[in-house]
Amino acid sequence: MFNCMRPHTNHKESGYTLFELLLYIVISGSLLLALSGFYGLTVASRAKFHATQEVDSQAVAALELITRVVRNGKQATTPVAGSSASTLTITQPGSQPTIVFDIDTNGTLRMKTGANNPVNITNDKVNITSFTVSNVSRPSTPGSITIAMSMERKTSFQAKKYRYSNTYSAVATMRPQL
Repeated sequence: MFNCMRPHTNHKESGYTLFELLLYIVISGSLLLALSGFYGLTVASRAKFHATQEVDSQAVAALELITRVVRNGKQATTPVAGSSASTLTITQPGSQPTIVFDIDTNGTLRMKTGANNPVNITNDKVNITSFTVSNVSRPSTPGSITIAMSMERKTSFQAKKYRYSNTYSAVATMRPQL
């Protein structure tokens, strides 16, 4: 009689099952999706931060310059006391030239000293949307000037979601002339 039964050998196949392979693909895909989402948020946050930083730093520098000129000035000729204007003209003490602050057609803040050509105070990355100077001086007191300006980051059509604008203000009083 023949023994048709073969001895049982323990053969272990090496490799992965279909379930293990699908589980690996799902987990890997989920991790890649999460990482790409995190990367996208990081890039967007960086762009928003740079837009905010650009506008804020330009505004602070411009207001510091204007208030310094006002404090050292002799008289504000534009605007006259009790009024507002979009231009500030400061007469300097002695024979120093008059200084004028205004906005050009591109929305750039400029400073003109005497007969010299105007110098841009803000760069081409920002736009001044509003510039109002009020002379709040009272009679027989040094001049007091209030400056209010709105500034925004210039953006391309594709980068509208990174738009940033803010309104800034400052007050400066002229020092009494000795």
